[in-house]
Amino acid sequence: MQSRYWLALGLSVLGGLAQAQSAHSSQTAYYAPAYIQKSAFLVDWYQEPSDFPHGRSRMVDRDGVVTGSWALENAGRMMNLDSPRVMDGGTLFDRCGQKVPIRITQKRFFFKTTGGFDRRGQTAITVDEQGVISEGCEAGRILWSFNVADATTPYNHLQMRARKGHDDLTGGGRLAGLSEALRTDSGNSWQMPQDVTRFERGRSVVRFERTGTRVPYTEGPTGWLVLNFPWGQRAYTRLERDTYDAEAWLMADLQDGEPKWVEEVHAVKPLRSASFGELNNTARVWQAGFTLHQPEAWFLQRLFRDGSGERGAWNSLTEVGSFSPMTWRYEGANVVHRIPHGGTDYRLRTWEPIRTAGSLQWVMEEDIVYPANGDPWTFTPRRVHLQVDKGPSQPFLAKRQTSQSLVSSPAEAPNSGLRNALAPSLQLRRW
Repeated sequence: MQSRYWLALGLSVLGGLAQAQSAHSSQTAYYAPAYIQKSAFLVDWYQEPSDFPHGRSRMVDRDGVVTGSWALENAGRMMNLDSPRVMDGGTLFDRCGQKVPIRITQKRFFFKTTGGFDRRGQTAITVDEQGVISEGCEAGRILWSFNVADATTPYNHLQMRARKGHDDLTGGGRLAGLSEALRTDSGNSWQMPQDVTRFERGRSVVRFERTGTRVPYTEGPTGWLVLNFPWGQRAYTRLERDTYDAEAWLMADLQDGEPKWVEEVHAVKPLRSASFGELNNTARVWQAGFTLHQPEAWFLQRLFRDGSGERGAWNSLTEVGSFSPMTWRYEGANVVHRIPHGGTDYRLRTWEPIRTAGSLQWVMEEDIVYPANGDPWTFTPRRVHLQVDKGPSQPFLAKRQTSQSLVSSPAEAPNSGLRNALAPSLQLRRW
């Protein structure tokens, strides 16, 4: 009788341990390193009690939520979706001259750690995906096909329990990078203007400084700052800050308290002292931060002392560039570029300095098109953007440009970012 009792007790304990093991999960964020713009993933890995790790998984990205089963395969985690995800891939004109829709289908995702540890490191993410014309005289034609075996450049990964907190903000801090705009579809997050926000001290309210909108917020038990808009809940959480002042955040709209999509946001804490300085400090070569670690595709803007300038691409490997003229001027502390935009139209691109750190100049950038006939329209909504001082400016168009005129910045982060081996749905959607 006593042996039966101990046997029952032992089985009960083992059952409890198995239940606890089966409930074990790890939530991990996958996102870009500093300055690089690309999609993000938030994955819950649920592990079953087994010698061979496997289990269920739930993944949220810019396109929504999917679930599946995962198992170890080829030294990584293969996630097989419960059912293929089918998405709108835009349109194109087929050979019959008809505008036809593209259908994107995804079946599997493969996550392979390439550096670091489970807690923090780098992970290559690939996908089985096809883009197919779904209607018209070319219905069924495959436009692209990607496989989980493809090569790619890794994302950063971070277990969510290791992320940074928000105590520096909730007591009256300021942050540039949040948005109050409504997201209408999975592809328009880059069209959502960003703002500088202040978390009002002791009021549980965040104020968007440009519009004056005041929104109540709470910090939820899962470590997200939840902003309660009239149209719903938007949540933000800080992942990390680097030594170059860049901050990586996740942004999500919530449904029943859970993210229904996630997107990476680059943010920075503004400084009142931010400035381009005097003429000699402004008339420089400025490299767009998103090309900082792409030597084959630098995007540069050269500002000259007389108010003229040039903008375009420079390949530092081949020392070949292509530039077009522009002009610039000061408007208070801001720098405004006037850029030709076909015929008599022009664009005004404004750089509002928000944080200066050595050769790094963080700005709020906005680009508006002014047609000769018609109303102005937004070319690039207001956004946090990094510009890097690359040294004295010499005109390329006048054939006086040399590779030596591009002075290397002492504050350059390690080279890591998406290199376009992934499917279009995972690639950069911002210029």
